[in-house]
Amino acid sequence: MLYYSDNIPLSLPEGFSRYVPKERLLKAERYYQEKDRILCLLSYMLFSDGIRREYGTDIYSEKYWETDSNGKPYLPGHPGIHFNISHCAKAVFCGISKYPIGVDVQDTITDAESLVHLICTPREQELIKNAEDPDRLLTRLWCLKEAFFKQSGEGISDKLTDVDLSDVNGVGYRKSGLFFSVFERSDCCFAVCSKEPFSEPDLHSFQLALE
Repeated sequence: MLYYSDNIPLSLPEGFSRYVPKERLLKAERYYQEKDRILCLLSYMLFSDGIRREYGTDIYSEKYWETDSNGKPYLPGHPGIHFNISHCAKAVFCGISKYPIGVDVQDTITDAESLVHLICTPREQELIKNAEDPDRLLTRLWCLKEAFFKQSGEGISDKLTDVDLSDVNGVGYRKSGLFFSVFERSDCCFAVCSKEPFSEPDLHSFQLALE
């Protein structure tokens, strides 16, 4: 399933930290901006609530996730549970699957012309040049590519222009044995890449319990 929340508070309630493992708190503290620290913590809460909803497993009481050599998180003792998280200024996003999964959420780009050469193949650049809404299309392609690299375990990559997704135009597209899906909510783009197909009914708005 896919879970997102766009109710991003300006601050977190007192005592909120008791719900978050020490490792995640330390990661949050490394962000310079307070909003980024909040998003980092909320993305963990979204993951944890999603896991409990799907598997009835209280991750709060278990060892915090670990990361592999490429920095991709996994749950020791739960090899059949795969997940990935992402956040942007307006939302947090989590995907949970029985297969390796990559997700990404991006605020809508507002200046496609300055970024297109850093993200797109020549074919994609041509599509964006002729698009009715270049910013929206570039956001979708960027988001899909980030999800692809996260699914493979490579993480955020500087090889965006090596992957052509010009033929991915919606939900459930399959390429190289992987399913690509893209959704739009709250002026954000949500993308997922996995061996399991995802569609609109799989995307759930989740109101995080902050009390």
